[in-house]
Amino acid sequence: MSLRRIDLVVYGATGFTGSRFLEFILKRDIFKNLSIGIAGRNKNKLEELRQHLADFTAKDLSDLLIIVANNDDQKSLEEMAKQSKILVNAVGPFLEKIEAKYSEIAKKNGLFVIGASGMDSMPADLGLHYMRQKFDGDLNHVDAVLSIKYGPQGYSFSAATYQTLIMGIQHAEELKDYRKIIMPNRLPKSEVANEKRRLISWFEDEDVKGWVIPFLGADKSIVTRSQYYDVMKRGLRPVQFEVHLKTQGPHWAIATVVWMFCFSILARNNMTRRYLKKYPQITSFNLFKESGPTPEQMANTFLTYHFIGYGYSNQKLPSEKHKGQPDKKVGTVIAKKNQKITIQMKMIITAPDAYNSTSICLSAAILAMTRDRDKMPKEFGVYTTSAAFSETRIIDYLKNLGIDFKILPERNSKI
Repeated sequence: MSLRRIDLVVYGATGFTGSRFLEFILKRDIFKNLSIGIAGRNKNKLEELRQHLADFTAKDLSDLLIIVANNDDQKSLEEMAKQSKILVNAVGPFLEKIEAKYSEIAKKNGLFVIGASGMDSMPADLGLHYMRQKFDGDLNHVDAVLSIKYGPQGYSFSAATYQTLIMGIQHAEELKDYRKIIMPNRLPKSEVANEKRRLISWFEDEDVKGWVIPFLGADKSIVTRSQYYDVMKRGLRPVQFEVHLKTQGPHWAIATVVWMFCFSILARNNMTRRYLKKYPQITSFNLFKESGPTPEQMANTFLTYHFIGYGYSNQKLPSEKHKGQPDKKVGTVIAKKNQKITIQMKMIITAPDAYNSTSICLSAAILAMTRDRDKMPKEFGVYTTSAAFSETRIIDYLKNLGIDFKILPERNSKI
C-alpha cells in the first residue's frame, strides 16, 4: 500500500522550536494549501500539540497527520521520510557531519538537504551574499557584530538549544575531520584580512560601539562553507568573514568569557556533561530554561546584526589579487526597524528574537523550495542556505514574513 505524501512534515514538532514554527505557519494564509504532518517520539504529546495548535489558530486541524518516529528506530525514520515532500528537522545539529556522510547519497536519490536554515545561520549567510551582490567593486572582508536588545523581562533560551550547544562542544574535534572532507582545498586569501582582535576588545565604528567577544555560533563556519561553494562551483572571489558578539559592558564580557571557558571544559567530560544536561537552568544561570522564553520575552527581544564590509572599487578576475589597502567601505546592518543609519552604506535586516526569526527563516526556505525550484542548484546534495537559495527570491520572502533587508544610499564619508 502506498503511503500518503505530505507537503511538509516537522520532525521534533513537540519541542520548543518545532512547536513555535508550527504556530507561525498555521496562522499564515500563504501556507494554507500545504498538507502538514507533525512527527516525534510520543504519540500522546503529538496529539496534545495538535489540540494546542487548533486552539491557538482557531482552526479545525483534525487532518493534521501524526507520525510517530524516533532517532533510535531507523525504520520509523524511513517511513517518516517516505511520507514527506519537505521534512523539517527540529531535533538537533545538522551541519558538517551530514554533508560529509550523506552528500553523495542525497545526489543519487534526488534530494536537497539544507542545513542551518534558522536564525543560526541564514541571515548571516544570505546577508553576506546579498552584500556582495550590492557592492560596486570587489568585496574583500567583512566584520559582523551581533547585538541583542532585551526587554525589561530579560530573555531565556530553550533547554533544547543548550543541549545542542553541549553536543557541539562535545564533538568539536570531530568537526575538524569532517571539514577536511567537505573542504579539502584551502580558500585563497587576500593580502588584507580582518583586523585581529583580542578575546575581549572594544569595537568602534560610526554606528557600532561596544565591548565585543567572538561569537561562538555557527555563523562563521556556515559562511566559510558557502564561500567554498562560491569559489569552487561559481568561480567567485572569496570574502573573509569574522563575527563578534556585542556585550552590555566590559564586566559582562569578562563574565561571559569565563562562563564559556568553564562550560567548554565541563561539556567535554562525560560525568560533568551529564550534570550540564540534567540541570540547564542552574548551570547556565537561568540563560537556558526547559520552558524557554516567555511570549513577553520573545515579543520584546530584537537582534541587530551589523555587517561592515571593506573592498576595492575596481573589479579584477577572481584569480587576480588586489594590492594595498581596500579603498571602499560598506556597512550592512541586521537591525531593528527605523534605526538611524550613519555609515556610508548599510543593509538593514530587521530580526525579532531567535525563535521567531527561526520560524521566519524556515518559512522562507519552504517558499523558495516550492516556488523557485528552477533557481536552485541543478545538482541535488547537501547545501548551505546561501549555496541553495541565493539565486531564488528568498530575500523577498524573508522581507514579507518579517526579516527585512534594506540597502541605504551610499554616503560620502571617508574610511
